[in-house]
Order: sequence, then C-alpha cells, then structure tokens
Amino acid sequence: GQVAARCLRRQLLDLDTVLEEKVLGCKIGAFVDKHGWAAFRAAEALLLQDVLLGSFGVDDVASGCIVATGGGVIETPCALEVLERHRHVIWVHRHIDDILRTLEGVGSYRPGLGEHPSAIYERRRPLYERCSDFVFPMRRGDDAWPAIE
Repeated sequence: GQVAARCLRRQLLDLDTVLEEKVLGCKIGAFVDKHGWAAFRAAEALLLQDVLLGSFGVDDVASGCIVATGGGVIETPCALEVLERHRHVIWVHRHIDDILRTLEGVGSYRPGLGEHPSAIYERRRPLYERCSDFVFPMRRGDDAWPAIE
C-alpha cells in the first residue's frame, strides 16, 4: 500500500491501522484473542463499507485514495460484496512462500485461524479473483518493495 500510494501520489488508508487506532483501541491480535475472529471480521467489514461509501470521513477515497486491506477481508460476505461493487480493486498476488515467510517473521503475531495458511490462501484465492479488477503479480522472493519504486 505504501509503495503504491507514493508512486501514484495518493493518500494511503491502511484499514488495519485505522482499526487498531480508531475502532478497536488495541492491536488486532489482542482484540481477536479477547473477542474472536467473528467480532473482528464484523468490525473490519463495517469499516471497509464506511470508508468506501464515504461515511467514514475520508475525502480522498472518491478521488483515488489507496485503501489497503488485510487478506482476510474478502471472507466476510458483505465486505466481498462491497469490493465487488467498488472500482478499482487491485490484488497484490504474492507467492504463498513469501506470505508464509511474512507470517512467520519476527514481530508478526497472528491469532490462530484453525488451519494452515496455505489452506486459507487456497480458499481465499477464488475470492480475490472474483473481486479484483486488476492483478499485480509478485515473483516468488520479490519482496524488495523499495526496489519497485
């Protein structure tokens, strides 16, 4: 999100950051540990809808603000519907090995999802394809975001 926003000279709105700072009042992992994934996904979907429909108070969304979401947002049916109706949705398609490396990286805490991340990715993949207008494919091992700029 940050690289795209800089390259396109647009404001970045990272939903996870907004959720933590303005909606949940704590880190996502702590919220999920206390309230569960269903409560988190409901808050995430509501925020996505508010941001994309303009009721959250972000003026730049209509004029091209970059909105970065977490990968699981598409598993909530109402969030998926919002993304399907919104243009332009870009799927940054990373190789599963790179995703796993990020998830297992230092300082990366994710509450358990009940299944291996590879299985989650395979379940989500058709949903990403369904709601995306464009795909930005990343080569395996190509995590050098500064070099992309």
